[in-house]
Amino acid sequence: MIDLDHHDSMLPAAVKWIEPTTGEIAGRLLDEAALPAGARILDVGAGTGPLVVAAASRGLEVVGVDIAPLTTTYLTGRVAALPLASTDLADANALPYPDDSFDAAFSVLAAMYAGPGALTEMRRVVRPGGTVAIVHWARSYMSPYTRIIWETSPELAVNLPALTPADFTAALTGAGFTDVRVAPITAGYALPAADEFLLEFSPFVITHPGYRAMSPTQRAGLDTALAARVRRIETGEEPRPPFEALVAWGRA
Repeated sequence: MIDLDHHDSMLPAAVKWIEPTTGEIAGRLLDEAALPAGARILDVGAGTGPLVVAAASRGLEVVGVDIAPLTTTYLTGRVAALPLASTDLADANALPYPDDSFDAAFSVLAAMYAGPGALTEMRRVVRPGGTVAIVHWARSYMSPYTRIIWETSPELAVNLPALTPADFTAALTGAGFTDVRVAPITAGYALPAADEFLLEFSPFVITHPGYRAMSPTQRAGLDTALAARVRRIETGEEPRPPFEALVAWGRA
């Protein structure tokens, strides 16, 4: 189950650091989908809305749905001036739309966290023959940011199963999609200044029991260790962790 408070607490970091990357991915997905102007599409787990904004700017009618209240409020305000864009607060496992309502559906780093019901619902609301594209992390440590945190402090790691291409293919096929193909997808990302890394990504760690159990001295030590590692990455002493994800395409 998604922790809505935790999800919403990450909104500032998502806007500042995650959206440039998801925005790049959104543009590439829309390019490859090559949908005609006027097509109606759904973005599941729309988050801060880069795909919603990009789609509307291309003449597509787009609905962004998310389960996190604060995030959805932010997105609703962001797209208020875009006549082709709208938003809904809803669970991806119970989408509030009739069957065959959309020509395509997308999800960038979201739907696979909602459980298998989200894929079934995406299949239900996309018309037969319509396009679906879903992006999910290729590694259990998810993003380069969480990789840096978890490798620096393993007690803060979250045990998430890695999703292989075969797993991804099976999940979409099991939900009723056809012509499924899975491929790696990469993107650029920015790093905060070394001394501000933990501050910028504090929502990723402050709710973790391991962090809560740390003494003030241990927390300060984590801040120092993270800053030192980011400096090594900045100077080239240590390789920059890649952005590693998978994109699955299919037909409804």
